[in-house]
Amino acid sequence: MLKRNRVIASIVTAAIIFTVMPMAVFAEGKTGEEPNGVNYTTPKNVDVITELIPGSFEDYIIDAGDKDALFESYAGRLFYGSGTPRLRGIKATGDRLEDQNKTIYDHIKSAAAEIAAGLRGSAVIEIPLEELGVDPDKLYTAEDLGLDYIYDGNTGTWNTGVSSAMMSMFDFDSSLIMNTLYADCPYELYWARSMSFPVILQIGLSATYSNGVYTGYASFNEPFTVRVSVESKYQDSSDPEGYTADSGKTGEAAAAASYAMTIIAEAAGMSDYEKLAYYKDKICELVEYDEYARDHSNTMEDRGPWALIYVFDRDDSTNVVCEGYSEAFQYLCDNTDFDNDEICVYSVTGNMGGGTGGGGGHKWNIIHMDDGYNYIADITNSDEGSWGENGELFLTGMNGSYSSGYQKHVDQWTEEEDLGNGTVVYTTHPEKSIQFVYDDITKTIFTGEELTLSSIDYAESISIETDDVAQLEGISLFLTDKIGFRIHVLIDTDYVNDNDCMIFEYEGNTVSQRVGDALTDTEASLDDNQKMVIFELPLTATQMTVPVTFHMVVRNRSGEEMTYSVKSYAARILEEGSGYSDSTKQLVEAMLHYGAFAQLYMGQYTDDLANEGYEFIWEENDLYDLAGYQYELRNNSGSNIKLSSSSLALETDLSVRFYFDKSEGYDWDDFDISAIDPEGNPVSYSTEYDNGRYYIIVRNISPLYLGKMIRLTITDNGTQAVDLTYGPLSYCYAKATGSGSAGIRNLCKAIFKYYLAACVYEQA
Repeated sequence: MLKRNRVIASIVTAAIIFTVMPMAVFAEGKTGEEPNGVNYTTPKNVDVITELIPGSFEDYIIDAGDKDALFESYAGRLFYGSGTPRLRGIKATGDRLEDQNKTIYDHIKSAAAEIAAGLRGSAVIEIPLEELGVDPDKLYTAEDLGLDYIYDGNTGTWNTGVSSAMMSMFDFDSSLIMNTLYADCPYELYWARSMSFPVILQIGLSATYSNGVYTGYASFNEPFTVRVSVESKYQDSSDPEGYTADSGKTGEAAAAASYAMTIIAEAAGMSDYEKLAYYKDKICELVEYDEYARDHSNTMEDRGPWALIYVFDRDDSTNVVCEGYSEAFQYLCDNTDFDNDEICVYSVTGNMGGGTGGGGGHKWNIIHMDDGYNYIADITNSDEGSWGENGELFLTGMNGSYSSGYQKHVDQWTEEEDLGNGTVVYTTHPEKSIQFVYDDITKTIFTGEELTLSSIDYAESISIETDDVAQLEGISLFLTDKIGFRIHVLIDTDYVNDNDCMIFEYEGNTVSQRVGDALTDTEASLDDNQKMVIFELPLTATQMTVPVTFHMVVRNRSGEEMTYSVKSYAARILEEGSGYSDSTKQLVEAMLHYGAFAQLYMGQYTDDLANEGYEFIWEENDLYDLAGYQYELRNNSGSNIKLSSSSLALETDLSVRFYFDKSEGYDWDDFDISAIDPEGNPVSYSTEYDNGRYYIIVRNISPLYLGKMIRLTITDNGTQAVDLTYGPLSYCYAKATGSGSAGIRNLCKAIFKYYLAACVYEQA
């Protein structure tokens, strides 16, 4: 026979503050015998407990003056028809959410869209517990909840820890959910004032008594519920709590949505770029910046200036602040079918320094364009009289990074306007700067890639490829001045500007060279719209076998990639026979020997030597010739400075250093220094101090000038202290004939042969 247990029930309500409100249910216990023979006792003084749980959830006030007051025209029946409106949400950051965050987000987003469209009135959003991974039918025991007990029959009390244990089954980030909603569908929340987290959850408590033992249980008595308060402008007056929208009051928004769609239709025949520019200009035509709303953001009841409804209501008396500008632009773009699916627009928030609104908190747009790059679109500051009224903040490049912020600077410039009849008006525009820094909310919602802006301006898509407007005309090697490449490119100046660039990539390094910084071949015979530019990539001697990949980037469109190494290009010269002179081939081979011995001496890339397949020949006469570059030195032992040693630095160009010992208390300013070449011309040098050593360095000595001797004289208090005649080949002779390693001897011999070949090549 089944046993019947007496059930004692109570209710727990979850909210934010903890309190206990005892209500006596039974004055005394009652004993008796059930028909099945089981004894039972009704507990004494069992309380009905109303607990307001100390929660970790928060209320989000959507219309707070310093937050993203995201109001947008709802997708009314005039636009969406009778069906549930689509939420384009191009960026769809909500798709990155997981588990309970994603479930709650989906329910709020769907309900918000229906309310915005007038398909739903209630803003009380219920989410079934089972969708959150919680069993609504389960009776949880103390063991399930990790508690010692739920009901204590001896004292007649409930465990006050039940509520916290039950609420621990919910693991969601309300801040992340709300900010993600703002990012994905801000215009769907135009009607909302605040959103309450947590929801009110009723937790049922019950206890059974059997054989002198009480067993307590806890269960959820209602679904997870989010409550969104409705802006007074859209509230249903029959709901005193303000959680119901009046679809009759949303007609204004529906009309605004309809007008917005008219603007989109007007741009239907334009190019993608023209559509974006048209939307920017149209918004600036329809509204002005509402300075009063900005200054009274915390006290104004009318939140229209923060909504795009005021942009599209065709009322000249209503204007907006930055939220209205940016959300109106996003709305138009979100509902536009661009020819290129890559184009999308999203809104970001942060701080602005300089510009309309006086700086501080700001909202603007980012446009991801068809070239794969992101550009700023600050519609607020594109309006007449604003910082970017001349287009400086629309699809333009910015300097900086997404982590530290972006800046833009415009130099002073003069505008000339010809009024006719010989009258010309000149307007001087002052120098100006502006800064944008993303806030933490934006950095949480979007990835670094999505927040990274192009450093150069966008230009309307061109119908021809990069390689058509920037044609590779040739590749050459540095021969008599340094090691490395020269890339010759014929550019079409109608399409290519100074900010377009050549990208070199090697050994994990990326080197970008602007067209504006490249050399120009002024001897080339070209059309008026053409220019021959030369990009240079200097390398060290040891890098002759390193593959270098390069390509042009025009308006952020990448051209065809090509890969060469100095060695591979040199091999073409040596193998093409009649295409190159003997002196050219001798110089190239000498350069490869120099690179190979540098690799061996430095221990770099020794598995792929530059001169592999070519024999290095050193003759006795070579050493005799090299001896002609021995140095001459006079050190005055009684002076406060004297030469101690010298070295040769193998860099892109060679450099020679002279190290000195000086008396304590003396610095370079205490001496007179002169450096001249054999013709008496001044030689550029610098005086430096490093690691306790003083030295003079002569930099950038090209192969052709390795044989030039430098006369260095230093005067101490009017008396000559040092008189040195020395050149890079002086160092090479000393090492080639000294007792050093074979590696340094061979390297110095190769340097000398490289110099000889450069001289022959130059004279040929």
